[in-house]
This record gives sequence, structure tokens and C-alpha cells, in this order.
Amino acid sequence: MLTPRGRVKELSRQENRPRTFRARLAEDYDGIGQFVLVRLSGGSTAGAFKAHVAAADFGTNQIIPVGTIITVMSVRGRVEIISLGAK
Repeated sequence: MLTPRGRVKELSRQENRPRTFRARLAEDYDGIGQFVLVRLSGGSTAGAFKAHVAAADFGTNQIIPVGTIITVMSVRGRVEIISLGAK
């Protein structure tokens, strides 16, 4: 039997579960910054999201061009880049 607190946690996990999306870079990524604009496939650049770049991809100093297909994860409204594509 679940307590009310346990039930709230269970519902919260269901409602806020991570979701994975395919996206494209909305701007060139210079390999230096920790954030970059991304747009979901089919979306416009005006509707781009600011995404957090994973630590492994940060500071590589390589240019990744606009339009590169990437994989992002949305967790509680925060968009994080899982993969910046082929390197």
C-alpha cells in the first residue's frame, strides 16, 4: 500500500519522465559555449530552445554547422543535448 507521499512521487515521475527528441542545431556551435540553440525537427528557428551541452562535448573547439541533426532530452522543461552527431 502506498502512502500519500509515495503516490505523489509516483505521479510526479510519470508526469515528468524524460523524453528524447531528434532536433537540429539552430545556430553554429563553436565548441566553446555550454549552451546552444536547437530546434525540434520541423520547427522554425524563431521557436528554438536553449539547450545545455553535455560536459563531454563542451570545450572541443570544433565547429558544428547549423542544421546538424542532434539528439536532445527534455527533463522537467530543461533541454539537454545527448549527442551532437558525428565528430
